[in-house]
Amino acid sequence: MRSINTLMHGHKDLNCITIIGLGLIGGSLAKSMRRVYSNVHITIIERDIDTCKLALSDGVASSAFSSYTSEAKEKLLQSDIIFFCTGIDACESILKDIYPFINGENGKKPIISDVCSTKDNIKNIFQTYKVNYIGGHPMAGSEKSGYGASSPYLLENAIYVLCPNENTDDSDMEMMKSVVINIGALPFVMESGEHDEVMSQISHLPHLVASVLVNSAMRYKDDSMIRALAAGGFKDITRIASGDAELWKNILSANRENVCASIDNIIEMLSEFRKMLANSDGNGIYEFLEEARIGRESFETGRKTIMNLLYEINIDVPDKPGIIAEVSVKLLKNNINIRNIYIAESRDNELGCLRLAFDSKDARDKAAKVLGVEV
Repeated sequence: MRSINTLMHGHKDLNCITIIGLGLIGGSLAKSMRRVYSNVHITIIERDIDTCKLALSDGVASSAFSSYTSEAKEKLLQSDIIFFCTGIDACESILKDIYPFINGENGKKPIISDVCSTKDNIKNIFQTYKVNYIGGHPMAGSEKSGYGASSPYLLENAIYVLCPNENTDDSDMEMMKSVVINIGALPFVMESGEHDEVMSQISHLPHLVASVLVNSAMRYKDDSMIRALAAGGFKDITRIASGDAELWKNILSANRENVCASIDNIIEMLSEFRKMLANSDGNGIYEFLEEARIGRESFETGRKTIMNLLYEINIDVPDKPGIIAEVSVKLLKNNINIRNIYIAESRDNELGCLRLAFDSKDARDKAAKVLGVEV
């Protein structure tokens, strides 16, 4: 991806950002920003001194502070965007600490965003202070944690939810969208309450269910056999149970009403399935599992809807070794950046179909001309 120091679509330059908290997401955000904004001043505020030193030695941080020194406060005053990349429980206390430097009384009022997994409670806290808050939730992660696990590519092609509020300025929203696009993520705008309801179903409840499955297995009469035989599917669906317990305690607690409703729903569903199984209701069991199979396959369609926010072209190409590299090299020679590449369809004859995604209409149109295809 090319190096960029200005925002897309002609918006004002991004000169200085501050990232508070340098764990997995904060570190990945900082590394992503450094990868594409080579001249932007990236200030890190992280209480772990060793992490600060590492971010400086990596060249990710322009400046790093483990406390709110006078110099750190000066960087807060200069920031265009401040990202809260801490746990949910720490946001309010941090906001209290830095509010005197971001309230606009000194002439500059930065955008305040976060990366927390719940949005409504954070929005309510930040709106109390009347800051320029736009909620954020990059839908990426790992069972690993900390700056050492972060990556400049973790957020690439990940959906990045943005939650404006009724007072959000249009230009601030466009700036946030541009930053998200520039680091390679996919902006998706939604209301904070709706976000929390959806996350209870597709993120928070699954983590809880994975933990239930592991705890249930480990309470089996011979857990040594469980350890010896657990593999394949069981390890796949319980992988997320390896996540940080303190982090997930705070996430589940912050979204307790929605998660409790989701728990009630799954209990009811399991109860219904248990009755079908106990009564040897083969048709009911089949219909339940078939409904799940069809639903699961539909996820890819939903994902493609998001991906269509990009500009795409389809190319019929010979099914031969090196064809993807051949297409990529043609575009590289013409300085055209590919956002993503997919195998759209596999065929048994000599042709295959590639789908290429680009950041802009101009890039797509230029690529189509180079490759000799119609848009």
